[in-house]
Amino acid sequence: GLGLVFDAQGGVAALTIDGQELPLLELPGGFFVEDLMQSVPLSYFETRVEMVSEGIMFSGHAPDLALELEAVISAQADHIRVDGKVRDTTGQDRGLRVGFGLPVDAGGWTWWDDIATPRPIARGDTYGYYGADWTAGQRQLSVYPFASMTGKDTGLALAQRVDQPRFFRLLYDSAVGYRVDYELGLAADTAKFPSSASFHFIIYRHDAAWGMRSAAQRFYEIFPESFQVRAERQGLYCNIVPTDLASPEDFGFTYDLAGFHQPERQQLKQHGIYLLVHPMGTEAHIRWPE
Repeated sequence: GLGLVFDAQGGVAALTIDGQELPLLELPGGFFVEDLMQSVPLSYFETRVEMVSEGIMFSGHAPDLALELEAVISAQADHIRVDGKVRDTTGQDRGLRVGFGLPVDAGGWTWWDDIATPRPIARGDTYGYYGADWTAGQRQLSVYPFASMTGKDTGLALAQRVDQPRFFRLLYDSAVGYRVDYELGLAADTAKFPSSASFHFIIYRHDAAWGMRSAAQRFYEIFPESFQVRAERQGLYCNIVPTDLASPEDFGFTYDLAGFHQPERQQLKQHGIYLLVHPMGTEAHIRWPE
């Protein structure tokens, strides 16, 4: 199984797989924070650790940043679950990078950008897979909710829960280790969680021989409710199915991205095409009178 050992201050003391310790970098690891609005360098939370019924409770603070941290790390049947919350004590708006680091020394391992693109991990390099235009300010965002590294005998994955959407990055830095970090905004005006924000991720092992394919399969198995197939039929997904085809279903057309607004929507429905509404949450359209 996969095991994590922490020291009394919340630093990562050991990472084990089937009882064998993986080599660690000479860093404490654990929970860290960076104040993006004040350009304060990254620092680790000062924490105390205690056992509670849910798992291991971390309570800490960043004294120079007026921030408090609460997190619980719990052992599940097939993964390690981490649920945390950071809180501001000043009442001011805050922009933070908050995360967790596993200081594992993965030199000689393989980083997977996707299921078909492995990269050998070398000293002095950083590895991540980000969307070409996916940014939070000047910072890039990860494409997939899980990341995969593989050694000779095992694979190790970090993953963001898909039911808890956040701006996040999954990466390996040969100087600091395996990391997940978040862009979090804190505001006192927030009604349900004033001056605070939460984060949720998991750590799990997977089959090294199958690389990121195995990481994906394990992710689907850990969160089966998020990957249920509810559609009665599967096929091509496109924007505006051609309506001059006698039998569009012969070409595999099944989903029309803007079909609900097509004048020929009844014709498409007769051919079993799913008619969808395409919301553009990041855009505003103004119709000017002619």
